[in-house]
Amino acid sequence: MGFWYRRGAIAWLLWPVSLLFLFFVLTRRILYWLRLLKSRHPGIPVIVVGNVTVGGSGKTPLVIWLAEFLKAKGFSPGIVSRGYKGKGTGKNAVPRAATIADDAAEVGDEPVLLSRRSGCPVWVGADRLQAIAAMRGANPDVNVVILDDGLQHYRLRRDLEIAVVDGRRGLGNGFLLPAGPLREPAWRLRTVDAVVANGVGRKADFTMLLI
Repeated sequence: MGFWYRRGAIAWLLWPVSLLFLFFVLTRRILYWLRLLKSRHPGIPVIVVGNVTVGGSGKTPLVIWLAEFLKAKGFSPGIVSRGYKGKGTGKNAVPRAATIADDAAEVGDEPVLLSRRSGCPVWVGADRLQAIAAMRGANPDVNVVILDDGLQHYRLRRDLEIAVVDGRRGLGNGFLLPAGPLREPAWRLRTVDAVVANGVGRKADFTMLLI
């Protein structure tokens, strides 16, 4: 999607469609804010690590670092991910002594990597609340949850939001899907608790978003 990183003819052609996507995003956010769409808190602290763009931005290394940091501080963190295409609900990323290939085929490679690198329970499911409940049922010592790629999962209430931005690509052309890479408007970064730049930013507007 090279056109996501410049405002060329294709991006402008798709821009009207991105306005419809913006309407959907804002409407959904407002409905959650008004409590017309229901959200719940799982009962233990939730740290969300996500991004406002499509594609990788370096969330996985940050999630691993957070898990290690929390363990060093005496917490027992668990990690919840959507998993491969949201496959399954409330599944352990690495059950018993299954092979990496078998696990990755079932839940995706990132949850398997998170499990093996962090040493924490890692559960996957499109319904994050259900996945957290299943994880806590199997691991009652878990007392804080790190949600991998859940910034837009408003059904789950959270205590801390961390947005990760690719410092090299920034926010692309600044357009929402499908004209650009944004899942939410750039101002969403001003509502989170912390923004982490993965790499060195090259754009002045990107630098301002980190202030």
